[in-house]
Amino acid sequence: MNNYTDIAAAEYLLETTGAFEHLRAGLLRSKRGRKSNDHTLYLLVLGLLLSIMNQGMATVAAAHSALIDRVPLRAQLRLRITWTSDGQDHYVGLRDLHRQARRLCDGLAYGETTTPDLTGEERDRRRAVLTGFSNRLMDGFVTLGTFDESTLALDASGIWSWGKGGRSRKGLPDDYVDGEDPAFVAALTARMAQGEDPASYEARQGVEDPFSPLDLDPGVAPPPRRRRRSRRRPGEPARSSKDRAGKRGDDGLGYSTSFDGDASWSGKTNKDGKREMYFGYQVHALVLAPKDRLATDPGADPALIRRVEVTTAIGDVVDVSLSMLDSLRGTKDLLVDLHYSYKAASRWLEALLARGINQHHSLRSDEQGFTSYERVKWAAGSPHCPATPDVLGTIPALPPAPTPQQTNDFVTRIEQRRHYALRIVNQPDTNRQVRAQCPALAGSVGCPLRAGTVPAALANGLPIVEHPPDAARDGEPLPAVCTQQTRRFTLPESIFKLCQPLYWGSAQWRKMMARRTYVECNFGLLKDPSKENVHRGMFQIVGLPWVNLVVTLAAASSNLRLIRNWHERTGLADANHALVRVATGPEPWDYLTAPETQAMRDLYLSNLEAVAEAGDPSLVDPEKFDADVCEHFAPLV
Repeated sequence: MNNYTDIAAAEYLLETTGAFEHLRAGLLRSKRGRKSNDHTLYLLVLGLLLSIMNQGMATVAAAHSALIDRVPLRAQLRLRITWTSDGQDHYVGLRDLHRQARRLCDGLAYGETTTPDLTGEERDRRRAVLTGFSNRLMDGFVTLGTFDESTLALDASGIWSWGKGGRSRKGLPDDYVDGEDPAFVAALTARMAQGEDPASYEARQGVEDPFSPLDLDPGVAPPPRRRRRSRRRPGEPARSSKDRAGKRGDDGLGYSTSFDGDASWSGKTNKDGKREMYFGYQVHALVLAPKDRLATDPGADPALIRRVEVTTAIGDVVDVSLSMLDSLRGTKDLLVDLHYSYKAASRWLEALLARGINQHHSLRSDEQGFTSYERVKWAAGSPHCPATPDVLGTIPALPPAPTPQQTNDFVTRIEQRRHYALRIVNQPDTNRQVRAQCPALAGSVGCPLRAGTVPAALANGLPIVEHPPDAARDGEPLPAVCTQQTRRFTLPESIFKLCQPLYWGSAQWRKMMARRTYVECNFGLLKDPSKENVHRGMFQIVGLPWVNLVVTLAAASSNLRLIRNWHERTGLADANHALVRVATGPEPWDYLTAPETQAMRDLYLSNLEAVAEAGDPSLVDPEKFDADVCEHFAPLV
C-alpha cells in the first residue's frame, strides 16, 4: 500500500463522485441531543475504505487504526485527523467513530423486521440513500475509459452475519422455495426452527463467548457506557436477563435468539456444488462481462462491478435486480444462472424484454426433453421440426469441468438437433409471440414436403427428414409450420421462460455464457483473504445499513485494483488521474522524530495563518506547503 496514492484514490471516490455528499445529505440530523459532526462521519467512511484496501477489515477499530497509524502526518493534518488547539495535540477518537457508526446504523435502518413502524416512503428513501452512495462509487470507475457496458453478468452470493442465527417464526417464502431441491428446503426449514448451535458457532469463530459486543474488535475494551433510559414502550412487559442477553425468549423481531434482525437463514452453493445453510445476507452484483479475455488480449476491458446491493438472505431477487438494471443505461444482454431464469416470466423475463434486455441462461435438469405445442417439438425454448428424432430431445448440460470427450459428444448432439430447429424470424416480446420458419425452407435440412429441398440438402451434406408428417397416416391435416412460409406462436409460460436469443448449447451460446464467470470471479476476489477478505468477522456490526456500506466499499476496493491493473497493461487512462496515479514511494518527511514532527506542525500552522491572511482561511496551498516542507527538511533528504 502506498499511503499517498491510496488516500488520493479514496478521497476521489468519496468526494469527486459525490458519493459521500449523497450519504451525508440523506442521513437526517436528529433534533435532539448533541449535534453530529459530518466531518467525523467522513473520516469513518474514509478509514473503512483505507482499512479494507490495506488489511481487509471493516470494523470501527480497524478504521481508526488506519487513520491514526497508516495515514502520514502531512495527510493527517490536512484531513484534520489530528490538529492542534490551545497548544494541545488532538486526534479523532475511537469513541467519536463509534458514535458516527451508531448514527449511520440508526439513521438509515430500513429492514422490515427491525423497523416495522417506518412508512413505506421513508423505508424507500433510506434504501435509496445507500444505493445512491453505492452507485456513485461504482460510476466513478467507468469514467477512465470507454468500456463496453452492453453485456452484464448478474449473480447473488451469501455472506454470514456477525450475529448468531436464531430460531425464526417465519417460513420460507414461496418465491424462494420455487425451484429448490425439496431435501434442502426441508433441511433449511429445520435449521430455521432450531436456530444455530452455540457450540458450532464457537468452534467456527474461535472465540469463547458468542454473545460478546458486536461493534468492537475482540480484545479491545469497550468505551465506558453511560446510563440510558429504558427503551421499553408504555405497557410493554419487561424481559428477563436471559431474554436481554439474546440466549432465550422472543426478542419481538421475529427471531428468538438472533442478534441480527435484518439477517435470515438461507442457502448458498459452495465451490463443490453442494448447498450450505448460512445465517446472514445476500449480496447482489452486476458485473461487466468483456467480450475479450485477458488471457488472449492484454487490452481487454476490466470486469468492473457496476452495481452492488445487500438484502436479507431470503429476499426476492427480482425487485433488487431490476432496480440495479434501471440505474444503468445501455444494457442489451444479461447473463444469469438458474436462480433467475426459473422465476415467473410475468415478473422477470417480461420485465427484461420491456427494458430491451436479452436474457442468456442455462437449463435445469427438469427443463430438458421435447414438449409438443402447436404440433411442433420444443426443446430449450426453441421450436423444432415435428419429425425431429426423439433421441435428440434430452441433451444433458456439460459438467463444470468436462473432459474433451464429453465436450465433443455434447457439441455433436447439439449440432445434430440444431439442424431441425425452426429459423426464428423475430424473437418473442412481452406479448409472448414468436414467428418461425420451417428448417427446410431455412436451408438446414431437406424435407419431402418442401419441393427442391432434398436435392439441395444432399448436395450440401445436410440431414433429410425421414418421417415427415403425413395427413393420411396421422388422420389430420399437416401442421401449419409444414405448409406456411412462416408460423406465429403465442407461447405458454413453460416454453416462454426458456426462450433466449442464442440457441442453447451452440458455440455462440457457450461463448456468451462463458463470460458469466466474471461475476463469480468478482465474488471470489471479494471473499479472498488476500484481497477484500469479506467474511464473517470482517464487519462486527449488524444491520442492512452497515453491511451495505461495507460491501460497497469492498467492491470499490476491488474495482480500484482492477482499474489499476488495466491501466498498467494498456496505459489508456490519464496517468495523472487519482485512481491510477503511480506510487512514487515514501516522502522524506514520512519518518520523523518527535522534535521534527513538532516542527512540521508549526510549519503547517504558519502556512495556514499565511493563507488565512490572504483572505481564504479554508484553503491551504499544497504547492507552497510542499515547497516549505522540502526547504525546511532538506537535511533529511
